[in-house]
Amino acid sequence: MEHQVKAKRSPTITVRDRLFDREQGLKRWYMAGDPVATSFLNAHSAIFPAGEKLFIDSVRHFHDSVPRQLQAQIVAFVRQEAAHTREHAAFNAQLEAGGYDPADLNARTSREDSLIRRRSPIAQLGSTMALEHCTALLAHQFLADPRHLEAAPAEVQAMWRWHAVEEIEHKGVAFDTFMFVSRDWSRLRRWTFRTAVMLEATWKLLKLVALNMNSLFAQDGLSGFGVWTRTLRYLTGPGGVLLAMMPGWLRWFAADFHPWNEDDHQLCEALA
Repeated sequence: MEHQVKAKRSPTITVRDRLFDREQGLKRWYMAGDPVATSFLNAHSAIFPAGEKLFIDSVRHFHDSVPRQLQAQIVAFVRQEAAHTREHAAFNAQLEAGGYDPADLNARTSREDSLIRRRSPIAQLGSTMALEHCTALLAHQFLADPRHLEAAPAEVQAMWRWHAVEEIEHKGVAFDTFMFVSRDWSRLRRWTFRTAVMLEATWKLLKLVALNMNSLFAQDGLSGFGVWTRTLRYLTGPGGVLLAMMPGWLRWFAADFHPWNEDDHQLCEALA
């Protein structure tokens, strides 16, 4: 019953089927000439088309077995994620048109996607709910601290903010689906499962983003200690997005965790 009350905190999941400029002519380092900030966004965007499809499939698998209210949320979740897939694929095509070769990034993402899809449906759902939490934390930072996106062109800012708003709106859907389908598990089994999937998902996501950034740096002719020192300072120094995400990441491991224990739906008013 406690979990069901928390699930009701979720705001309405609004599907905004937006199209963004496909011909904006992005500069190579469109984040005000900063290759690190640019590569950080690009490295994530390269993951999203395959990642969002995985999220859709893993949650939709349980659609018919959950209560009707949650079924409606899953449908809205799927529609939001499908639009995110399309827009990031279009954005990635612009990066390719601008001179980046996505082959290594796509192959890397495809390998990780294939490994997850070989697992059981509940294991795939576990990976999804953990990665959705990480994505929602990143979305929170993008909306709560304008500095993370303010250097980007207006259309790029608009796309990432749209994506961020919708990630926050549906941040509880995969978790609530898991809580329902695991309703017969003990609290210890649930917590152990949640802990395991988060630790694995975090490691794989950080590794994938770092390797993607390294591939992009290589294509930009950047390498060595200097660029990675700058990257670590950008991500984990004062104002760094990864540093700011850490408290929210740690909250996952609380026994009574639920994504909506932190009610940040007011950030969604940016696209109300």
